[in-house]
Amino acid sequence: MKITQELYKYSMERRVLDVSDLKEFAHKKLGVKYKYLYTKFITRLLSQGKLVRIRQGLYAAKNVFDPYEKDTDRYIVASKIKSDYYLGFHTALELYGAAYSEFNSVHVAVLRNSYFQPFVFEGLKYVPVTREVNDVETGVQSITRKNHTIHVSSPSRTLVDCIGPYLFHKGQKRFL
Repeated sequence: MKITQELYKYSMERRVLDVSDLKEFAHKKLGVKYKYLYTKFITRLLSQGKLVRIRQGLYAAKNVFDPYEKDTDRYIVASKIKSDYYLGFHTALELYGAAYSEFNSVHVAVLRNSYFQPFVFEGLKYVPVTREVNDVETGVQSITRKNHTIHVSSPSRTLVDCIGPYLFHKGQKRFL
């Protein structure tokens, strides 16, 4: 099997890849550095439309054999943006099935030093929410979705995250 085909197969298994995934593939499968893999093979898959650049260092695999396949999973894309994160607010409610409808934005709670610029991919806006307290581990659960581990706030933390600003900053009367 050619290296390009092997890389495409690997990317279809993962669906969303970041630089660390590609470095691991380059080292384990080929014994080469990431830069060589990028210049020789990733650019080829990008030009063929088999890989799509979400943002710098983040790629999504597209199934060229089934053009009617649904869009890339929003939660997996959000989980690959930063390493210290959790999905919270309305996004967590969506994952738990408690939201009335899906928003056009995905809220990724990150530390202040892990801030990223908001971006749009496939009509969805990925928005960072910096935390007042440097804690993205308390009240956070890990769930598995399509063979990816995703960190999402627990139902109790989601509730506090969603109503906290109304109670503490805008007054209880407004919330009630």
